[in-house]
Amino acid sequence: MPELKDIPGPRHHGAYPERAADCRNAIEPAYMDHVNAGTEDEEKLAAGELSDVMIALSNRASHAGWSTEEADAAITAIAGGYVSGSCSS
Repeated sequence: MPELKDIPGPRHHGAYPERAADCRNAIEPAYMDHVNAGTEDEEKLAAGELSDVMIALSNRASHAGWSTEEADAAITAIAGGYVSGSCSS
């Protein structure tokens, strides 16, 4: 498996207008590493369950400085977009 991309932390401490978008943009490349490597559990995603990848990414994002809540929201949005995109093909 290729080396996973780092998840950068927030640009600023505390709340700022683009924080949610920054969080999603920080996590998405690492999430796509898993998708491209075939390590994401698509059955769990389709069932609306948290995958091991999603839990691990949330932990990595928390270590980078994102709150668990904002990381989980970003990961859920990213995974939801992936599932929607993969189902429409």
